[in-house]
Amino acid sequence: MKIFFYHLFLYLAFISSSCSNISVPVDGRVMSSGELGVLINTKLAETGYSTAVQYSFNDSQYIVLNSESFMRLIVEYEKPREYQSESFDCDDYSEYFKSTAIEMASTSKEAGIAIGIVIVEIMFPYYHGMNIIPVYDEKKNKYNVVLFEPQLGEVYSLREYRKDNPFSRIIKISF
Repeated sequence: MKIFFYHLFLYLAFISSSCSNISVPVDGRVMSSGELGVLINTKLAETGYSTAVQYSFNDSQYIVLNSESFMRLIVEYEKPREYQSESFDCDDYSEYFKSTAIEMASTSKEAGIAIGIVIVEIMFPYYHGMNIIPVYDEKKNKYNVVLFEPQLGEVYSLREYRKDNPFSRIIKISF
């Protein structure tokens, strides 16, 4: 039991020291979880992905980041450590990015930040965890949905990712 608390203490100390000094002002459009689900499904269908996805929404309202806010969060993100098979792999990176971005985000709006964790089946039985992020482009007055690979710091449009991984299938999205 002492070992568990020791590891928990180290983890919390790492988390608090790694991003507590960074505050990124964010802005965007607020939408309901239902509207967010419709937006994601529309963009999935436009790029040839199935809309038969398992969703999980933990908030009733979400801020869909504008392009500038999205870029600020990506630029400020620092990869926490090196990949370790099973113990700190793709799903852990995506969870870490989501929690770090939410901690860094500074907003007066009472809504969750629309950063999701997505599980993609690349080729059965290989699954990959990333982040799925709707972004509002104010200049073009349109919504885009991107995938963020937090292990590599790379951003992909859904269309680009689908082209590079034609057999991929989105299984689960959690906001």
